[in-house]
Amino acid sequence: MHYGLAEILQMQGKEYVYVNDPTSRHEIGLIAEEVELVVPELVYHNPKDNLVFGIDYGKLTPVLIEAIKEQQQKIDHQTHLIADQQQQIDELRILVKKLLDE
Repeated sequence: MHYGLAEILQMQGKEYVYVNDPTSRHEIGLIAEEVELVVPELVYHNPKDNLVFGIDYGKLTPVLIEAIKEQQQKIDHQTHLIADQQQQIDELRILVKKLLDE
């Protein structure tokens, strides 16, 4: 799959109210026209006029999974980097202590 974190970061969660909804209840989600520019496979169209109709949120799951994997790789790399740096700091502390004790 070629979608992941970069695409998720381009999406913006929104709060909205449907124009013709008499209850005026607040909804949350994504704007299909915006999503279509990033991951067109997530958007479905009205077969009559081919206009954007909505988002298949189920299809968003694999993209989110790949994004989480990418983030985890970055976290793992940073964790190892921090551990290496901490080891270097500890070694330098020992060296400084030896130098000061001389």
